[in-house]
Amino acid sequence: MFSKTITSSPVSTATAMQVMQTDNYDLFKLMVGNRTINPTKVKQLMTEIRQNGLQIPIVVNEKYEVADGQHRLDACRELGVPVMYIVRKGITVQDAANANTAGSNWTTLDWINYHASQGKEEYKKLLQWIEVCRGEGLTSLNITVFFAQNTLTNERFCMYSDGVVRSNASKLPEGVKRLHQVGSSMRLGHWKFGDMDMAYKLLYTYLDFRETAKWAGKQNFVSALVKVSRIKAFDSKWLLKQVEAYPQMWHNCPTSDLFLDMIENIYNYRKNYRNRLPIKNNPELYL
Repeated sequence: MFSKTITSSPVSTATAMQVMQTDNYDLFKLMVGNRTINPTKVKQLMTEIRQNGLQIPIVVNEKYEVADGQHRLDACRELGVPVMYIVRKGITVQDAANANTAGSNWTTLDWINYHASQGKEEYKKLLQWIEVCRGEGLTSLNITVFFAQNTLTNERFCMYSDGVVRSNASKLPEGVKRLHQVGSSMRLGHWKFGDMDMAYKLLYTYLDFRETAKWAGKQNFVSALVKVSRIKAFDSKWLLKQVEAYPQMWHNCPTSDLFLDMIENIYNYRKNYRNRLPIKNNPELYL
């Protein structure tokens, strides 16, 4: 076990950016907005470091706030081995996220936490919604976000030839061309919460139908459920009653469109023709 020291020593002076090392782990501080620590990842890194040593230094700013490498820092702390680090003045957590120095991409939850920590109200609201959904037993982050934004469509942003970053769906000025994709609205901080009442409607409708089949968590079914819930006359309780009455009609489907066909068939089964609700061809479905 290495003892803590107050000073840090250089590992190499051959490069312009000096790599230092220390076993004074208290020298470092977490940066607000960085990823939350994943204990499983720390254990994995401990195994790698134990076998091969620390291969990639952590990156800190002049305040010794860790912009990249907090999992490696924790792994070194647990093992009691020196941690290598590089000081880059002015580096922010956004810089580290974009650079992906450690080679592991940020998750959706990492980006949500980051933008919430930067004071963005939509992301703070989303974190509260995630807690609501977890409290109801919905642990899938993707489905949770889909319900929050009331759609499965994630807005993408691209760089254009005039140097402007726009939504992929933007109407372009004459002569302007798309160059390359920059990222999603979630990552870039442009994500917006949808209608809260609709989010709750989707959540509780989904929870009802999750009890009817193991495949209810499939994205294709969730997509169909989100679409059909846009129809004002649609009654999810009636559909559930029909499913309970005719379970042989309720089955897994390979696509969202086929799920819509099934929902329409069972919803209108044995209904008078005049009382049937058009679903798959309903214009409200695609609003």
